Amino acid sequence: MKKCLIALVTVITLVGCNNIIQSSNPAKAPSQQGVDANPSEVFADMNELAQNTPIVIVGQVKTEGKAFDYKGINFYESTIQIKDIYRDHGNSLSKGDRITLLQNDVGELDPLVKKNEKVLFFLKNYEGPVIDDAYRFMGLYQGHYKVKKDGEIVAVGSKKLEGVEGLLTSDLNAMLEDSPYVPIELDVMTAEEIEKANEEERKLKEEHDNNN
Repeated sequence: MKKCLIALVTVITLVGCNNIIQSSNPAKAPSQQGVDANPSEVFADMNELAQNTPIVIVGQVKTEGKAFDYKGINFYESTIQIKDIYRDHGNSLSKGDRITLLQNDVGELDPLVKKNEKVLFFLKNYEGPVIDDAYRFMGLYQGHYKVKKDGEIVAVGSKKLEGVEGLLTSDLNAMLEDSPYVPIELDVMTAEEIEKANEEERKLKEEHDNNN
């Protein structure tokens, strides 16, 4: 069993298992029992992203992100209509389906999708209390790409994964076949462990603020 240390970064961005980011705010957060919107797995290249992603689709954004609050944190939900399915581990989706995307809008880490955009989505099911029956990006911006009319895939921010330059939607089936999905079983922290870690982080922040 692969154990994952999940850390709170900026608002409620979570760090995943493959390449863990060191955060200046080391409070732990849950992946199933608490707020789990947009856990930020970090991938080295497109192949690694593909190996860790159960759902890969191209879809059209049908609505602007609708903002809502959960325990003082802003979240956004958008409706996506599926145009093409490149991978669906679990076979739960069909072309034409409409799904809900959950985001945080953490600057360049998680830029919101925009209405009428055609987007390549590297997704997984969202698990947590914020919303029911929704999906979230793998690796935040790393799983979010605009699709041009000629099929070219374009990164949404200045940071680009190795392997995305010049990639077309026509290349996706071959790339995904070369990088099959490998599910990872995680050890999830208990609610008590999460609350204790968050309390320790709050104390550290108060001490830091008092010393400055």
